[in-house]
Amino acid sequence: MSKRVLLMLGTAVLAYAGYRMSLSFVDDEVRIRWLLDDAVAGFNDADRSDCLASVAEDFAHHRPRLNRDDLGRLLAAVFLRGRPGMGEFRFRAEVVADSVQITVDDSKAQLQFTINMQERRSGTFVPAWEVLISGELVKDDGDWWLRRTEHRTQSGRLPLR
Repeated sequence: MSKRVLLMLGTAVLAYAGYRMSLSFVDDEVRIRWLLDDAVAGFNDADRSDCLASVAEDFAHHRPRLNRDDLGRLLAAVFLRGRPGMGEFRFRAEVVADSVQITVDDSKAQLQFTINMQERRSGTFVPAWEVLISGELVKDDGDWWLRRTEHRTQSGRLPLR
């Protein structure tokens, strides 16, 4: 039985090593786009851990000033308010098509994109807030981390009533 466990453990380690090696062949811009897509999917699933998965420990957002913990608390509040009676999540975020701009320079990257936040009203999603987000990412040990962000409202407002 112990041989079987060791074999399974060895297989898992090799699979993980293979996965990490395969990532080294993926372009940094593609990897950053995946991070963005995962964060938006996490928001739409009301999953705070997915939203924060690639946010650096020393993260800072400009106006309002937020650190990583503040961002986590803000997301928790949005998720609670967005699920009255723990029903279906009433918000949805989408990256505006062709708005993503990524510039990679060695171990730093600049990211800019527009998010269209929608709110469910009478069973239909309607536009609520369109926001331009700019950010700085850093690469550490092969992984990209969101370190700084700022936003500028394009239209509407954050729907937190």
